[in-house]
Amino acid sequence: MRAAYPPSTPMPRGFGKPPRRDNRPSTAMAQAAELLDLGLVLHRQGRLAEAIVRYGQALDFQADYVEAHFALGLALQARGEGEEAIHHFQRAIELRSYYTDAHFALGTALQEQRDFEGALGCYQRTLAIEPEYVKAHNNLGAVQRELGNLDDAIASYRRALALEPDYLEAHNNLGVVLRERGQLEEAALCFKRAFQLQPDFAEAYYNLGLLLHSQQKLAEAISVYRTALIIKGDLVEARVNLAHALQASGQGDAAIEEHRRAVELAPALAEAHCGLGNALRDAGRLAEAAECYAEALRLKPDYAEARHYLAAVGGAPTPAMTDPDYVAALFDEYAERFDRHLTGELAYRAPELLVGAVQAATPHTEGLLNVLDLGCGTGLCGPLLRPLAQRLVGMDLSAKMIGKARARGVYDDLAVGEMTEWLGRHHDAFDLIVAADVFTYVGDLAAVFAAAALTLVPGGVLACSVEAGEAGYTLLPNGRYAHALDYVHKEAAAAALVAVSTERAILRTERGRAVEGWIVVLRSLR
Repeated sequence: MRAAYPPSTPMPRGFGKPPRRDNRPSTAMAQAAELLDLGLVLHRQGRLAEAIVRYGQALDFQADYVEAHFALGLALQARGEGEEAIHHFQRAIELRSYYTDAHFALGTALQEQRDFEGALGCYQRTLAIEPEYVKAHNNLGAVQRELGNLDDAIASYRRALALEPDYLEAHNNLGVVLRERGQLEEAALCFKRAFQLQPDFAEAYYNLGLLLHSQQKLAEAISVYRTALIIKGDLVEARVNLAHALQASGQGDAAIEEHRRAVELAPALAEAHCGLGNALRDAGRLAEAAECYAEALRLKPDYAEARHYLAAVGGAPTPAMTDPDYVAALFDEYAERFDRHLTGELAYRAPELLVGAVQAATPHTEGLLNVLDLGCGTGLCGPLLRPLAQRLVGMDLSAKMIGKARARGVYDDLAVGEMTEWLGRHHDAFDLIVAADVFTYVGDLAAVFAAAALTLVPGGVLACSVEAGEAGYTLLPNGRYAHALDYVHKEAAAAALVAVSTERAILRTERGRAVEGWIVVLRSLR
C-alpha cells in the first residue's frame, strides 16, 4: 500500500511581490524590469507560455537579472520543464549566493527529478541561510524519507511543526513516517490533526485508512477510505486500497466494482488492472483475470506480479520459479502482519511438523548441529530450531522479514539473498537445512536441491514442506506452487539426496479449507 504524499508547494514565499531589482540606472534595466512585471502578471494568471516569453525577453535586456532567472525557473518548472528550470535556479544562485528562495526552488526541482541527494543539499543550504524557513524543513523531511533516513525525516517534520503548529502537510507527512516506523498511535494523531485543520484534506483520511488497514481494522479502514473518496473521488490510491480492504473482508463483488472504478479513473495505471485481475482471480473468474493481467503487462512490461499471476490463471506458460524481486517486495510488505496472519488466521503448522520430523530423523543431536533456516521469514522456526543448533543461521529474500527475525534474538547470523545463489557460496557448511513453506515459490526444484546438497556436509539433512500436487509441479491460481511427491523424490535423487521420511499433513487452512502437503526429510548421500 502506497502512502499519499502531498507535494509541498513548490512556489517559494514572496512570489508575485515586487521583485528586488538592481539599482543601476539603465534603460536596459528599466525595460527588463517592465518585462519581468508583465511576466509576473501573466504567470499569476496561469498563462505560463506567455510569461516565459516575457522573462526571456527581460534576460535579453539584462542577462544577469537574478529575479528574471528565478521567475523563469518557476514558470518552466510549472510547465514540467525541470532541466531548464534547474539551469535558471542555478544561475540565480550564482548571481546571488544567499538567495534562499532560489536554493529552495532548486531543491524542489531536483526533488521532482528524484535527485534526492541534490535536493537534500539545497534544503540544507536554504536552512543555513534562513533557519526558520518552514517549507524547507518540511521538504527536507520528504527527501530524508526517500533516502531512508526516517529519524532525520521525523526531526525535520517536528521542526517544521514547532515553527508552524498548524502546518497541515507537515502533520500528514510526519504521520506517514511514523506509520512506517510502527509508531501507529502517534501517526493516527497526526492524520487526525491534519484533517481537523482542513476537513477536506482527502490525503490525510487516505493515510489514516492505510494505517487502519495495516492493523487489519478493515471496517474502520473501509469507512475512512470512503470518506477520502467522498472528498476526492479521483484519488485512485484510495479507490484501489478500498478495493483491497473490501476483498480482505470477504466483500468480493464490492471489491471488483471498486477496482473497475479505479481502472476507469486511471486506465493507464498497470497496478489498477492487476488489482482488478487479483479480485477476479479470487472470485474464480480466471479468463477475465487473465485479460486484466495481460493489459497490466502491456502497460508495464516488467511488471513481475502481473506476469506471475497471468501464468497462475493459465494465460501464460508456467515459470520455473517466482520472480525473486516480486517475492522480496511481497514479503517486505507482508512483514508487519506475517506472524499474526499465519499463526492466527491460517493456523500455520509447517514449523512444528518439520522440527518434529527432523528430531525423529536425527536423534540425540540437540545442541550439536550447524543449522540453516532457509527462507526463514520472520523467524517462526527459529525458537524451535534453537535447541538443536550449535549455530543457527537464517536467510531470506526479504530484508524486512530478516529485520523481524533479528528481533527474536535466536539466530547467530542472518543474511538477505536469493537462496540458490546463496547456497552455492556455502559448500559443506551445514548439518541441517530446514525450508518451511519456501518451495511454494519455486516450481522446478532441481537447482535448489543441487545447491542444498552441496551446502550440506556429507550425510547432512534437508527437511522441507511442499504443497501436494498432482503431477510434476503446478502453479496454482493463488500464485503458489504445488508438487507431486514422486517429482520431489526424483529431483532429490538427481541431487544425491535420499528420502528418510515423508508424511502427508495439513500445513495450514486457507479460506476455511485445509491445505494438504508433504513433510519431507532428505539425507545427503555424498
